[in-house]
Amino acid sequence: MQNSILKSVATVCLLFFIHFANAQIKNLHPQSHKIPDSLVMDKVTGKASVRYVDEKYMKDGWNVFSHQPGRFIYVDYKNGVVRGFYTSDTSGKVMAGIFFGQGTSSYQCTLPVCGCRGDKECETLFSSDECKDNLVCVGNTCMCTRPYDAKEVIKEINKAKSPNG
Repeated sequence: MQNSILKSVATVCLLFFIHFANAQIKNLHPQSHKIPDSLVMDKVTGKASVRYVDEKYMKDGWNVFSHQPGRFIYVDYKNGVVRGFYTSDTSGKVMAGIFFGQGTSSYQCTLPVCGCRGDKECETLFSSDECKDNLVCVGNTCMCTRPYDAKEVIKEINKAKSPNG
């Protein structure tokens, strides 16, 4: 029961985060360093083909590149380290995002997204079948999105809120 409540709280927090990030991402695009499409390559990591940008093309602050038509990846980069990713569409709507802490796990996942740092860690992630879409790497830091059914998530949240749990 406690685990389902924790998952519910985390999911609600994530939904609020994405809602408020939507407005901010529209303001982020004009000031981000644009990576040209010619520098976005395909690379095999583990058993997956990912869209890849070499870290040498990143500048401190926000960077953006298109990983597929109508979709963008925003990269928070500071002092030679990828700190996080957002995915967005042309309207500026945030689809998912992940930011990296100091954890030592091989990779980390939230409901809609997973991320990893390090060649072996990312090979483990992409070999795990955790993700299906938006497989992207900047240097040896990667992210991908996971399929999930929002209606099912809302049902779980409501079930956890009910007194019968």
